[in-house]
Amino acid sequence: MTIKVLVVDNDRDQLMIFETVLSKAGFGVIAVVSAALALERIRTTHIDVILCDYMMPDVNGAQMARQLLEGLAASGGRRIPFLLITANCSLLTVTSSLPGVDGIYAKETLKSRVVDRVRRLAETRNREGN
Repeated sequence: MTIKVLVVDNDRDQLMIFETVLSKAGFGVIAVVSAALALERIRTTHIDVILCDYMMPDVNGAQMARQLLEGLAASGGRRIPFLLITANCSLLTVTSSLPGVDGIYAKETLKSRVVDRVRRLAETRNREGN
């Protein structure tokens, strides 16, 4: 079974990079340009891991993670592992204070670290039967 990763970034160039890297690593990738589109996809498609840009207009990545967590609590649904990516390296130390976020990575380190983390989160979630 292919691990499905939802990638959310309003920068279409970055979105293409993430899509290429993750696809080459063997993941199924669904790419969207906004939190609103991401939330719609989550309602209609099985997603194993979310990779979301922090700095987006309207709803940023941390807000999206919180909305998902609150929706989960209200609906009793399954929690989807959620990773933030950012070009702002000063945000790399705030993960523990962001509800619903499993990690935060600099965009520059995407290739190896994020691919490994996505794989580990999906495998853990699948072992737990969610």
